Amino acid sequence: AQKPTIGRDDAGNAIVAWTQSDGLSTSLAVSRYIYSRDAGLSRWTDAGILDDAGSPNFPRIAVDPSGYAVVVWQKNSPNEVWAVACGALSDTWTSPVKVSAGLTGANDSPDVALDGQGRATAVWRRYDAGYSLWASSWDRTTPWDAGSWTPPVEIGVWDAGVTGFI
Repeated sequence: AQKPTIGRDDAGNAIVAWTQSDGLSTSLAVSRYIYSRDAGLSRWTDAGILDDAGSPNFPRIAVDPSGYAVVVWQKNSPNEVWAVACGALSDTWTSPVKVSAGLTGANDSPDVALDGQGRATAVWRRYDAGYSLWASSWDRTTPWDAGSWTPPVEIGVWDAGVTGFI
């Protein structure tokens, strides 16, 4: 297991995502910790595979107070940013969605935040003849898996003469 990332809800439940390799290919795995106040009943679910194509890498997770979760990651073949979402206390994840859809160049270093209303924002770095910072948002609707990601928007441009995004 490599590059673990973890998120926790207000009830003490947690979700961890990581990459793993069998020597031939890399996959993105996930497991949920279900907390119980009854001694001995807290447990981890069996690991599930979220993605096993395109060399998934650098997963990041966000969990809201009620347990909804979003995982973003970078695929290395080619460099793209992908995401999935999961309902509270569920082991059912949405199908992977390419959040960096329509962008060329290298899209990498993703991160994600999720608020208490089920709105997620993913950000990542893009290189295409220069560095820039991009974002896309996801708004959970009812049911939770009917949400969709907005088209990516540029939110910052790297100026080589400045030590940071402007």
